[in-house]
Amino acid sequence: MAEDLEFEDVRESWNIYRLDDGAIIKVKLVLVRLVQENMLDALGKPALSFLVNPVLGSVPPKQTLGSTTPENNLVPTPVGEVRGSEYRLQDGTILMFTPHISQINKTDMRDQRGDPMYLIQVQPIANIKNPNLSKK
Repeated sequence: MAEDLEFEDVRESWNIYRLDDGAIIKVKLVLVRLVQENMLDALGKPALSFLVNPVLGSVPPKQTLGSTTPENNLVPTPVGEVRGSEYRLQDGTILMFTPHISQINKTDMRDQRGDPMYLIQVQPIANIKNPNLSKK
């Protein structure tokens, strides 16, 4: 039977990107649920499934506040090091999730403050480290 696993958050970092239109995009990944499935992965270990939610925000440049021109495929450039979120399981296993932004589009819509709204597609890239396996 599948079992929900407890985890401790070690780090949930904001990652900041500058777009070619001058806007700043902020991205953080948050692990909401972790489940050990009743099946084995390719290495013969219990398979894990997870639910990771992105938290997103934008700070538009002042010159775009009146503009409603949509723009597609804006290019995000990291400001500083891209650091993911990190979680520790009870057995010492470390799960890390790094954001991969696959697409950003500026829409012609505005939020309640009049700032432009962006559609951002983010996928978590998972990395699992088990310190117990590396000691053998």
